[in-house]
Amino acid sequence: MTKIKITLLLITLTILSLNAQEQTNDTSKTNVEVFIPVEKTAEFPGGITKLYTNYIDRKLKYPKDARREGIKGKVFVEFVINKDGSIDDSTVKVVQGLNESCNNEAIRVIKECPNWIPATINNKPVKQKFVIPINFNP
Repeated sequence: MTKIKITLLLITLTILSLNAQEQTNDTSKTNVEVFIPVEKTAEFPGGITKLYTNYIDRKLKYPKDARREGIKGKVFVEFVINKDGSIDDSTVKVVQGLNESCNNEAIRVIKECPNWIPATINNKPVKQKFVIPINFNP
């Protein structure tokens, strides 16, 4: 890469980072600062693989109507992990869904999720927004 391209890339990344740090999430109750770029991202105990294999795969119940209709695919769920590692129930929402029953099941599973290890900035816990896919395959 040329020096100009590298410089432009660095400037773009800096602007994106600054803009993301200034974002806030207005949760119908209060205006709360939620960080997207963090020093240490929030983590499910044991990592993302454990989230799927030890939690989601065991708790997810494939809706009968979706099975009957042959519906399969991914539901993308957005949520905020609080400073204490809990999931803020008021922030759990489907950003890309399949059908009502799959969407509701994905929301249920995330709302019941055990606490995560919270994200940190300067070694202090902060809220962090996540979007994860939940697979529905019979």
